[in-house]
Amino acid sequence: MNKTQWAILGIGMILLSIFLFTMTGPGCSALVLSGDMLTSCMIRRYAYAVPAIISFFLGISFTIVSIFTKK
Repeated sequence: MNKTQWAILGIGMILLSIFLFTMTGPGCSALVLSGDMLTSCMIRRYAYAVPAIISFFLGISFTIVSIFTKK
């Protein structure tokens, strides 16, 4: 892959992680939610947060690779 492809892949992964972080929604409060709703809220948060963290670090590493790749 060349320099621009690495850069676009890195920026795309960072944007994907930002989108996934926004999809986690507001915090799950035990005062407002109870039972199954609280469980589903926590599952949704972790289902979006873990791939968001992974894609953020991959995006950073791909952007660093694009800096060091020769044109």
